[in-house]
Amino acid sequence: MLRNSSLTEQWELAVSSCLAVLCLRIDGQPTGFTAQQMVTEYLAVEHNPALVMFNTHLGLTVLDLLPDGDDPAPVIDRLMSTATGVGGANGARESLAHPRFLNGLPGGQAAELMEIVKSSTLGQSVLSPESRTRLLASVEISEVAAMRQLEIARLGAMQTP
Repeated sequence: MLRNSSLTEQWELAVSSCLAVLCLRIDGQPTGFTAQQMVTEYLAVEHNPALVMFNTHLGLTVLDLLPDGDDPAPVIDRLMSTATGVGGANGARESLAHPRFLNGLPGGQAAELMEIVKSSTLGQSVLSPESRTRLLASVEISEVAAMRQLEIARLGAMQTP
């Protein structure tokens, strides 16, 4: 089925390569070249800030499927680049939760990612006082606008015979 698929996008090739490695592993077959191809296809996927979570999950899947003897550094480097790039806080959080990613991180890079998550407020369960004030002000403005629109609609309905 995978061989007969018509793949045109790079991300499709990367996902297809992951599926091929998964099928080989399930079958008990060596993954060798196919695993190398999987890494190559993943690394060729263009970084798009709008797709941080997709790219992160794809990279973590590649890490999971990578044979134990293969070097995970290129995949970890790409994941690190995604996590530290524009919109990468969610990717940082997901990557930090992955044991193989953490085990492959050199030096203080885990601390760098933790700081990204913390500064993005993803690790916080409450709003800062400033954020809470802004949110409440926005809700009040929205409430006034909604009430105004309801009143306009009510008056329009009263005028319709």
